[in-house]
Order: sequence, then C-alpha cells, then structure tokens
Amino acid sequence: MAEQAAVHASLDDHLVVFALLDSLRKAEAQEHLRTLAERAAVHVSLGNPHVVADLLDWLRKAGGRSR
Repeated sequence: MAEQAAVHASLDDHLVVFALLDSLRKAEAQEHLRTLAERAAVHVSLGNPHVVADLLDWLRKAGGRSR
C-alpha cells in the first residue's frame, strides 16, 4: 500500500502530500518516502513560494528526524 501511495498519489494538494509524507515517515517506509518526496519536489509550482518553502522545510525536518 505504501508503494501505491508513493507512486500514484495526486500531488495537487500539498497538504495531503505532506500528510502522506508524514505517514510514510512514521511507517519507516524510507524508499517510498523518498519516491514521494522526489515526485513532490519535481511537481511543486515555483510560482507558489509558500508551498516551495513548506516543502523544503518539511524535507529538512524529515531528514533531521531520520538520522
């Protein structure tokens, strides 16, 4: 199920993406977390700097928690 979420989740709502990223992190599904994070980073609209900042902040915090 984690693989399906990481590969096929809609990236249109960044709050849903963040929630899914957090769920994958809590499930320790690192490979799937990385897949979704990469998809989100590629998909994020640079025209919305708040979403870009939120995504970067989430990734920074997630990276710190996984070490």
